[in-house]
Amino acid sequence: MKKSLFILFISVLLCSCVETFELESIPVNKTLVVNSFINPDSVFSCTVSHTFALNDTLSHVLEDATVRIIEDATNELVCSLQHCGQGNYRAESKFPETEKVYRLEVKAAGYPDVSATTSIPVKQLAEDIYALLNVGIDALSHSHYSELHFSLTDNNPEDNYFMFRQYSVRYVDYDYNQITFEKIPLNDTILLVGDAGGYADNTIVDAVIQNEGIMKFSPSFLYFSDELFNLQKHDFTIRLSLGGGKYSIFTLYTLSPDFYRYQLSLMQQLYENGQKQLSRYDDFAVFNFYNSAVSLYSNIKGGYGIFAGYNSHKKYAPNVKPIYIIYDEFGHCNPGRENIIRFEYDTIPPYFELPPPPPECYE
Repeated sequence: MKKSLFILFISVLLCSCVETFELESIPVNKTLVVNSFINPDSVFSCTVSHTFALNDTLSHVLEDATVRIIEDATNELVCSLQHCGQGNYRAESKFPETEKVYRLEVKAAGYPDVSATTSIPVKQLAEDIYALLNVGIDALSHSHYSELHFSLTDNNPEDNYFMFRQYSVRYVDYDYNQITFEKIPLNDTILLVGDAGGYADNTIVDAVIQNEGIMKFSPSFLYFSDELFNLQKHDFTIRLSLGGGKYSIFTLYTLSPDFYRYQLSLMQQLYENGQKQLSRYDDFAVFNFYNSAVSLYSNIKGGYGIFAGYNSHKKYAPNVKPIYIIYDEFGHCNPGRENIIRFEYDTIPPYFELPPPPPECYE
């Protein structure tokens, strides 16, 4: 009887400990958040928003900011950016130039002024780009992998930073931009944010990539510097899944130092969100106390965000040339493909349809 009363007492006590608290508004310093990536193929543009509390449901974008681009060496105004909706600002026709240092200045009523400087690095060109299909079987996934090969000669004595991306286009010429949540042409994909969960540690055998120490985050894109091949040539070998679809695109991005640091911090943040079971579409402000917090790198003085430049070298390859493979003594054939493709086109290549089977193939 005493034991039953004790259990009842503990149950009532535990139930009475539950109390609901309303989350009060926590004061947040009014600070501008500015993000701008510039390249010589697009006009100047940026997004402007502000910091906010976790329970703030109002719009965070600013539509009345003053945004200016100034050439840092001469202090001359290059252009003013005009608001074009949802906190996006854009120049009418002014394109940035390679190696010029630009200063971004943003002002908005009620907020401290912010600024940042960056430049666009000289484009580095990859050479002898080709892929070998189904060269081996991965020991962990028990699936075939391909190898992408390319060479890169570093001609700049300064520190250089790069990002590599390869993907195949199957049916459409558009991809999905996870920043603006809209389909965009595949000719500009630097802003695509991939979930952590792409390349696996065991698939990367290249010394330069391994030296970055990023594989533990399972990045969707590969970032690297010229630390191991400064003023030298390096032949890259990257294991990946490749083949199929209409054509494949190889892109080597040359990044400014700030862009490189920002992307590395973003990759780590995405990885931690993955550990929290958050997708790229979830609110990054969701409470979770089980994983590490990762602060995004910022070069915005007086605020948050990033102002960074990049250049890109893009090459295309047609889908692998179709062939027929005779697989038994009776001459039965299966559609197959050659085991090598070369990235030799500067524009979208022709699409090769599967030809009729040769005479030696029959039902």
